[in-house]
Amino acid sequence: MLLLACGWAVLPAPRWAIAAPWDFVSIKHVDADPNKDYPITESAGPWMIMVTTFHGDKAEVQARQLVYELRKQNKLRAYTRAQTYNYNEKHIPGRGVFPDGAPKTMEYLNAEKYEEVAVLVGDFRAVDDPDAQKDLAMIKHADPACLKPEATPTSNSPLADLRRWGQQTFGTGKKSNGPLANAFITTNPLLPREYFVGKGVDKFVAEINKGVEHSLLDCPGRFSVKIASFTGRVYINQQEIRQLEETTARDRQTDESPLVEAAARAHAITEALRAQHVEAYEFHDRSSSIVTVGHFASVGSPRADGKIEINRQIYEIIKKYGADQGSLAGGQISLGVQPKTIDVSIGGRMKTIVFDISPVPVEVPRRSISGIYQASAMR
Repeated sequence: MLLLACGWAVLPAPRWAIAAPWDFVSIKHVDADPNKDYPITESAGPWMIMVTTFHGDKAEVQARQLVYELRKQNKLRAYTRAQTYNYNEKHIPGRGVFPDGAPKTMEYLNAEKYEEVAVLVGDFRAVDDPDAQKDLAMIKHADPACLKPEATPTSNSPLADLRRWGQQTFGTGKKSNGPLANAFITTNPLLPREYFVGKGVDKFVAEINKGVEHSLLDCPGRFSVKIASFTGRVYINQQEIRQLEETTARDRQTDESPLVEAAARAHAITEALRAQHVEAYEFHDRSSSIVTVGHFASVGSPRADGKIEINRQIYEIIKKYGADQGSLAGGQISLGVQPKTIDVSIGGRMKTIVFDISPVPVEVPRRSISGIYQASAMR
């Protein structure tokens, strides 16, 4: 059962908007209606407790009973999540080929198809959220009435067996583990895995990019192509960094520093390209600003020789904005590289901005998932 439950943390999920879909609400009131369904949603928070799973003909009924009891008796925001497992498939690709060159295929030894329903408790901001730890301990020692052996509709239920084993092993005291002793903390299965990376942009960088209409942080792809980059002032001294972070947004806008100029150039190019219906993004950090174009799931496809065959669309962007190789006299005299340029308006004045000589694919930065949830909780 534990192995099956672990799979819920890595279920594929559709891409969701960068802005947090949830809003923190008080834990004092928890809706509990025996006639309502409580399916898991993105708004259930990034971290959850996997309570248990049910399978069989009565899985949905049992899950709903447990969700209702956890909500009614324990004041926990419990949800259900159904998943179908199909082992009737045949001709599954295997390893190797047959003597005639045809690829080997496989099929499951025990062909069956069944649905499993998980019960989860949610609305936690982080894996080490004190409320999550407290609720996990409560669940592990809980003794739900709907899971008692006499309340179990079938004698061969794994939960009934677990309950009897728990009574024999731990006794029936208040501190003994109950039938939900295998509960554990996991991620919301509806949220993409990339949002749980431990390293996102820090709070200050996220603040710099706050309110930017075409921010790279909002790019839906994993990769984009950097076509322009502008370096501002580089801060190394920790005191200078603290002073920079304490500067208000208004001060940063009026400060005629190289960093502000870099941001202004990146913004102007982004707006100009957007006006030309080009999917452009801008991104600003402590030392520079960049402009990227496009969004892609991967840079390219691996070839048999171990090299990467670059995505055709990425190649076209690099070719379009990258520098040309200039020459005279039929190519006999080289003039070196000729960077591409764009005319933009900055502060009411037209300026000619140079694109990078060699555009390159870059991985899209992300906001920290915990940071997004914390921010929404403060509203």
